[in-house]
Amino acid sequence: MRDPTSVVVARRLARIVFGAVLFIGAAVLALRSAHDHDAGAAHALATTWAVAIGGWALVRLVVPITTRGAPAHDACLTESLVVPAVGLALVLPLTVHGLWGLLVGWHARDFDEWCGLAVRAVGFAHVVFALLFAVHARQLSTTERPGVSIAAIYGWTVMASTVPFGMWILPEAITAITGLPILIVLHVFDQIALRERTALPALPRAIVQPCRA
Repeated sequence: MRDPTSVVVARRLARIVFGAVLFIGAAVLALRSAHDHDAGAAHALATTWAVAIGGWALVRLVVPITTRGAPAHDACLTESLVVPAVGLALVLPLTVHGLWGLLVGWHARDFDEWCGLAVRAVGFAHVVFALLFAVHARQLSTTERPGVSIAAIYGWTVMASTVPFGMWILPEAITAITGLPILIVLHVFDQIALRERTALPALPRAIVQPCRA
């Protein structure tokens, strides 16, 4: 029988690995798309998701065995929310676009060109989304009513899509439409945070050691 504390620590560490891989993959994809019209964006995005999910699954499998019986108090709570929040924020928009591209019959080169355009046109909005989602996730580690709400994340991200081209309508419209399915992910994320906040006993904030299992 698995130790409940080890299971909690495992799923938190797994989310950190998952988010870190998404972040690295998104950074590589953005750099390649900004400088290369044949960046292999579809392959890079699919590989990023595959490695992230594989890393998540491996940690979930191994960590409960290696940490069985170890004491934990709020272990990795904040990190396990913030890191995946940033990773998801950076890859979800292009993932939504990629799925749409599959439906309408895009070729790999079409997606390469789209990613290059997206980096230039709404790259700033992606960064704003990631920062706001990170703040939201950090606040969720201590409260179920974060100061940065989901509605605020959505609204400010759409507004950020006006940079650098101003009110051009099309970038804002695409950002707003892309954000609609992502709102579902944000709501699910909030539910996961609610579960995790009560999964382990808390220590006074002054003596909590992050990621100490």
